[in-house]
Amino acid sequence: MVLLPSACLETSGNEETAVAEPVTTQVATSEFASNQTGVCDPLRPHEPGEFARTIMSGGLEREYILHIPATYNPGQPTPVVMLFHGFGLDGRIMYDYTEMGDLADREGFIVVSPTGWGDPNRWSSGGFFGDEVDDVQFVDHLLTLLDGELCTDPSRTFATGYSNGGGMSIALACERPKRFLAVGLVASPYGGSCEPTVPMIGFHGSLDSFGGADPQELEAGLLGLVAAWAEALDCVPGPQVEQVSEHVERTTYGECGDGSRMVQFYFVDGGGHTWPGGSREYGDPALTTFEISASELIWEFFSEVGS
Repeated sequence: MVLLPSACLETSGNEETAVAEPVTTQVATSEFASNQTGVCDPLRPHEPGEFARTIMSGGLEREYILHIPATYNPGQPTPVVMLFHGFGLDGRIMYDYTEMGDLADREGFIVVSPTGWGDPNRWSSGGFFGDEVDDVQFVDHLLTLLDGELCTDPSRTFATGYSNGGGMSIALACERPKRFLAVGLVASPYGGSCEPTVPMIGFHGSLDSFGGADPQELEAGLLGLVAAWAEALDCVPGPQVEQVSEHVERTTYGECGDGSRMVQFYFVDGGGHTWPGGSREYGDPALTTFEISASELIWEFFSEVGS
C-alpha cells in the first residue's frame, strides 16, 4: 500500500509486464479528425492491450498510457475516456489506481492516461500552475493522433481526473466543450473558468484536506461549484439528495435543459483525498470508501449521457 498525501500520490514502483515498447510520434496539427458516419473507412485495426507511448507536443516529449479494449472493432467508432492524474503523479499511477483498464475491457471503451509536465508532474489548469505548457493543445495533438490511427468516436469523448487532473477536466469542459461530451471530477475542489455547457459527475470526501485547506470550507466551495454548474445547464428543480450506501450520499439535480439528469455529486462521509473504490495498492484505506466505485459510476454516467 502507498499512502495518499493531501495533494499527491506516490508510486509503488510496480509495473505491468505486458506494456509494449514506447512509441514516439510527431504531430503537426491540432485539428480534430471527424468521424460522423458511424463506421471507420478504411478500417483502423489495432491489437488490444496496454501500451506505453510518447508524442511530441509544444516541443516537449509527452508520455501517455493507451488501453485498447479486448472488444475493439476496427470499423466501429469506440468511445474514449481521457484520465488525468493528480499533482505529483503520472499516467501509469493513475491508470493503475483507478483500475480503468479492467473496466474498459468489460464495457468497451478506449482509455488514454497521459502524464503532465514539470517536476513534480502537474497540469496547467485554470491558471493554477501558470501557463508554461499548453496542456489543452497537448490534448488536441493527442486526440488528433488517436483519431487518425484508431476507430475513435469524437462524439463520445470524455474527460475525468483526480485532484489537479479534475482541474484539467474542467479546463477541457471550458475550452473544448464541442469535443468532450461530459466530465468527471474526483477529489478536485477547483473552480471553473467558464459557464459550463457539458454534464458533470463529481466525488468528494468529508475529510479531504486538499492543499491543507479546511475540509468544511472545501465542502462548501464544492457544493457551490456543483450548484453553479447545474444552474448553467438549466437544471431545475433544486437538488434531490439520497443515501446510496451507509457513508455515501448522492445529490442529483433534476431535469436539465435537455431533459436528462446531467449533474450528480457524491459526498463520502469519512472519505479523504482519495479515489472511491480505487486500488488498495494506493491511498489510505482508512480514508477510502469501497462502498462505491468512482470508476464504474463515472462510466455509467458517461454512458447515459452518450446514449
